[in-house]
Formats: sequence, structure tokens, C-alpha cells
Amino acid sequence: MKGLKKQRDQSVISEYIQEGRKLAELAASGVITVENALNNRQQSILKQTEE
Repeated sequence: MKGLKKQRDQSVISEYIQEGRKLAELAASGVITVENALNNRQQSILKQTEE
């Protein structure tokens, strides 16, 4: 990531990593148990944050 020169590029990668971390936390805690829910990242995270 450090090799990316544009701030926008770095931000996109950073957001993607944060999203993956949130999914991992939800899966580890048993909140997300269906593989399809993990594959549909944005909907899974939005659903869990709304509850």
C-alpha cells in the first residue's frame, strides 16, 4: 500500500482492509454464519450496523 502514490488509491485500499476486518469480527463472533452473507460484504456490514 505504501507504494501507491495517490492518496485516493491509498484510501480505497485502507477502506477495503477495514471492511474485511469488520467482516472477520462479525464472522468470528458468530453474527454472520452464512457464506453468502460474507460474500455480499456491503449488505452484511450495513445490516449488522443497523441492528
